[in-house]
Amino acid sequence: MKLQAILRFKKWLSPEEALKLHISREIWLAPPQVYELSRLCAFKSFDGLKEFAEKRAKLGVNRWMPVRMNATDGIISTLPGDYLYPENPDFLGEKEVIDLEKSLKELKELSNLNRFEYQDFFNASLIIRNIQDPCGHPAPVSFDSLIKSSL
Repeated sequence: MKLQAILRFKKWLSPEEALKLHISREIWLAPPQVYELSRLCAFKSFDGLKEFAEKRAKLGVNRWMPVRMNATDGIISTLPGDYLYPENPDFLGEKEVIDLEKSLKELKELSNLNRFEYQDFFNASLIIRNIQDPCGHPAPVSFDSLIKSSL
């Protein structure tokens, strides 16, 4: 997978607008931006976000990063809470990418999921099941709910 251009235009977008453009393949967003924009969709106003941030700040933060794994038919980027997320993630990228001998569908059969699944740069699914953020962040909205809200 190779990107041809990083920046082609600049425009101020709401989190929901940016994600809808990503889903429709009009812009590409990196996975961390997709995840955080999906969380920001929980807030309908700046005041709501500010109030949440002031209360949540007392809970602290955790350091984490996605851990990539190869399925037989795509790529998984696991996040904390996912049953495949390692206890001690390789923050420096020194370990080899793990090759799993199962399909994306087979790897979804257990209950605790917090991951992106990719078949290409745009064909990604954010999958969250039975996960609660330990620091009180809202769960990201699903792509399905974004698509339905634009119909």
